[in-house]
Amino acid sequence: ASQVNSAVQNFVTNFQQALNPQLVQAEASKNRERQRDLIFKSSKFSFFIMYLISFPLIINLPCVLSLWLGDYPEHTVAICSLVLIGVLISCLSGPLWVSIYATGKIKVYQIVVSSVALSVLPIIYIGGLFGMTSEQMFIVRALNYLVVLIVQLYFLRKYIQFRSSAFLKSVVVPIILVVIGSCIFYLIVNEFTPKAASFVQLVMQTVMYAGVVSVLMMFVGLNKSERNSLTNMFFSRIKSL
Repeated sequence: ASQVNSAVQNFVTNFQQALNPQLVQAEASKNRERQRDLIFKSSKFSFFIMYLISFPLIINLPCVLSLWLGDYPEHTVAICSLVLIGVLISCLSGPLWVSIYATGKIKVYQIVVSSVALSVLPIIYIGGLFGMTSEQMFIVRALNYLVVLIVQLYFLRKYIQFRSSAFLKSVVVPIILVVIGSCIFYLIVNEFTPKAASFVQLVMQTVMYAGVVSVLMMFVGLNKSERNSLTNMFFSRIKSL
């Protein structure tokens, strides 16, 4: 699960590192409008990049693990899926903590966020004593990422007058719509198409689901300004190669 996590998360980490200097610069100049726009775009783009990779992978994990490992433990599929879901939630946090760090007011923030993040350890330990399954432990871990995100939104609102409601409307709602749309497509296709059982089927299904996610992302998840920004970033990257 950790190897899958590391391989997939590298894509998002590289993308966020490219935007971090702009977030710091926006805070230094106190340009709140640009700062909020960068936070929205960075969080949303990071999630969609991650989701574009994770969604086909989660669906086809049994085939991927069979090709990669052969025989694997019975809990591996569930745990890998939950790890990826946790990373999807946590990748929304990157622009938030960078913006908070840029304010220089990190003492109280670090104490609170670290306490919340570490609280998962005693919760899982106590849960294990009372028979909590490994899957349930990773669900708690994913929910902990969500609580950390909420805490970060609170500190952003406190430090830079950042509106959490605007984040929900501009980032969370479009993400939910894309996730629901892709899951509905999967459920429909799954009724008529068997799960991938070979490398060729895996590639075909990955391309199909990635294509559907891309279309939903472009026309449901992103507004016109974000589509233009993403297109410009893509062509700028191509020209630099």
